Amino acid sequence: MVNKVVSSSNIKSIMNGGRSITLKYATKTDAWERHSLAPSVQEAFAKAMEKAEVPASATTAIMTSVASFYTYR
Repeated sequence: MVNKVVSSSNIKSIMNGGRSITLKYATKTDAWERHSLAPSVQEAFAKAMEKAEVPASATTAIMTSVASFYTYR
């Protein structure tokens, strides 16, 4: 089942492939709510995204679960 992201919170912006990507984490989906995300998890997500192959049209990456599922926009 895919959860629709209803709201998110900014982590930071990074450079990937010479472009700026805004990183966020989901704070609410149509199935659950999260009130915070540990700074260590945010940093691990940022480091992974700096190395990830991101679609050329993406400007935002949203972490939707700690199980490493990402949503690109």
